[in-house]
Amino acid sequence: MARSKNQKKRDVRRRLRGDIAAAVAEAYPGCTAEFSGGVERSRMATHGPTLGFRIKDGRGTYRSNIIWIDPTYEGETNAAWVSYVVRESNG
Repeated sequence: MARSKNQKKRDVRRRLRGDIAAAVAEAYPGCTAEFSGGVERSRMATHGPTLGFRIKDGRGTYRSNIIWIDPTYEGETNAAWVSYVVRESNG
């Protein structure tokens, strides 16, 4: 039971990372999402909001502060959402 529960959590985090990466590519052409936290098979990933990302352009310059997301987030992750959270994080 515990194993399938953990696998489901990992699948949710993988889906969330894929959705965010696609939304960043759409909202910021030429940029990528660099993820931190939420490492697979890590004890740390099960404690609180440990999934974060920053936007990095093609030259390696970060265009946003780190944005922390609850790994269980199931809301919409589209280009408009990414633009909003980046504006909020950058102040």
